[in-house]
Amino acid sequence: MQSLNNHSFFHTLEAPGASGLVVFTKPGCGACRHVKALLLALGPSFPAPLYELNVEESPGVAAELDVFHLPAMFLFRDGALWGELHAEARREALLAAIDAAWAAGA
Repeated sequence: MQSLNNHSFFHTLEAPGASGLVVFTKPGCGACRHVKALLLALGPSFPAPLYELNVEESPGVAAELDVFHLPAMFLFRDGALWGELHAEARREALLAAIDAAWAAGA
């Protein structure tokens, strides 16, 4: 999972054709660690790159996207914000939410 920051976030995800799922986290957040572990376990089955953004190090992006709770997940597709991903912190629920969000644009 590649780390992003205020400088690399939009440059990486708003590039033409860029796609990915970003999980917003912070150190000490147990739920963030759990969701991050679930995403990492998906490994190569995920259809796009996975990214992490630490909101304590990069609060500007979190503020711009109105992130008020952690972990927060945002899907980018074809260089544009596709939407916020909402799911229970369970593997099956996360996979279903990702599949539904990804298929919505297919």
